[in-house]
Amino acid sequence: TGTRFTGLFAQSDESAAGAVAALEDLGVDVPGQVSVVGFDGLPELPIRQTLTTVAQDIPRIAATALALVQDAISGQPARGEFIPVQLLPGATVAPPPGGTP
Repeated sequence: TGTRFTGLFAQSDESAAGAVAALEDLGVDVPGQVSVVGFDGLPELPIRQTLTTVAQDIPRIAATALALVQDAISGQPARGEFIPVQLLPGATVAPPPGGTP
């Protein structure tokens, strides 16, 4: 129908940075025409603006994984843990066309 996408969610911050670069190479304004969000929360990336990202708590994930393995080794029943993530707003997201965020 000729409708262009206005947002892109990448599986990693590195992929999001690559998407920003590719969109800019095509003359697409980020975030004016397309908003980009990454996933990981990496602090340093080779892009001009601050990336909007979903940040993982890696130290907490690692500590929890270790505790779960130790519990399993000691014979405790398997269980899962929820580790919350945090949205870190950056300069790669704009309000949707014709609306507010």
